[in-house]
Amino acid sequence: KNTLLRQCLQRYFEGQVHILSYESGLHMRIALRNPDSSVILADKALEKGVKVIPIKTETPHPEFLLSFAGIRMQDIEPAVKLLKECW
Repeated sequence: KNTLLRQCLQRYFEGQVHILSYESGLHMRIALRNPDSSVILADKALEKGVKVIPIKTETPHPEFLLSFAGIRMQDIEPAVKLLKECW
């Protein structure tokens, strides 16, 4: 799942997403090149049915924790596509 999520993020976001960490195999921390706050972007994702966890930081780019422990393999790519639509 971890590898698939990284590949999908790289494919659909083409340099807009920086993967900060992917420890434990259950979640991934990312930064997004976007002027909106992580809370606003998390709300936009939720409107599309994708839950991401906003991380409040002092960095210039919003950061998120993407948990994929309970996500089926076949649902990862469609979820990343939805994120791309709203971000």
